[in-house]
Amino acid sequence: MDIWAEAGGCDGEVAYGVAAAQAVAQAGAQALKVQWLRPETIFSKDAPRYDHTSGEWADQAGGYKRVIYPYDRWEPVIATCRANFIDFIPAVFEEAAVNAADHMGIGHVKIASGDITNERLVRYAAGAKNISHMTISTGASTMSEVESAVRWVQEEGPATGITLLACHLEYPSPVSSASLGRIIALQSAWPNLAVGYSDHTPGLDTVPLALILGAEVLEKHFTLHPGVGGGDHDFAVDREELGDMVRIGQYVNAMVGDIELEPSPGEWAARSGARRSLYARVDIGRGTVLTDDLIVPLRPYIEGAVGAEDWSSVVEFKEHKGLCAMVDILAGDVLTWKTVGSVGATLTVK
Repeated sequence: MDIWAEAGGCDGEVAYGVAAAQAVAQAGAQALKVQWLRPETIFSKDAPRYDHTSGEWADQAGGYKRVIYPYDRWEPVIATCRANFIDFIPAVFEEAAVNAADHMGIGHVKIASGDITNERLVRYAAGAKNISHMTISTGASTMSEVESAVRWVQEEGPATGITLLACHLEYPSPVSSASLGRIIALQSAWPNLAVGYSDHTPGLDTVPLALILGAEVLEKHFTLHPGVGGGDHDFAVDREELGDMVRIGQYVNAMVGDIELEPSPGEWAARSGARRSLYARVDIGRGTVLTDDLIVPLRPYIEGAVGAEDWSSVVEFKEHKGLCAMVDILAGDVLTWKTVGSVGATLTVK
């Protein structure tokens, strides 16, 4: 389970990005996720805003007046991430951003939900020489649109890894509309791809549920200045909440455990104590064919004993001839594979 802190455009300040990277590392998260864009390459004139945050801007471009550009200005932020052993993941919104990531050796980029149908951008990023992994957010998408985006990546970059993020494309998203079930839908459709969740809800209510459903990545908006500036700051988690999020993730992962159905180390004593071996119900003489009225399944299971799961192999069952006592067995003794055997077998005692 990885937790990514989404810091957007870092308010257009490199110093903010550096401080955000340090805070993300201190919280124990795995990545700083940012947005690489220029408004003039995304928005048409007066493109209407679709968010429900408190920002005082009239159109989409108004929310992105402060950006860090040229993209090489991000190098101190990237260096801080690397020094603190966390990933730096830019969402790329134009080919120039892809080129910058490729040139700076950033191997992992993200395609935002709004660009999942942007074939030109998706193919361009997938074909970049040094980009080895792409994350695709799937908010407001249909299954066929996700299928197309995955196919474009696989056609242009056959070796490129892909992570799909379930997402509800509403800023902010009510908890009642978190759409966590989309995690399961993506897992079912692409069992061989990593699947996570990009969370636009306020607070941490969705965190344990997303992880229990199997999200391998949890992306959450993060701010150093909660409640200041509108936009993503309105519903982003702060430093303390990001730390809480990491702790919740660790706690949930510990509770969920491995997905393999195998006994855990703590179960072995209980496994033996709660399971049953076959015991002699009465005294059984040597050579007696074992029948159901002569044996009884009782706790505990003893290593090397005949287990309760072997009952039909031991007793006379339908056309099966059963087994017999190879020695005298007293009432209350556990049956072992040394004291029972095939009818007609000979016990050799050294």
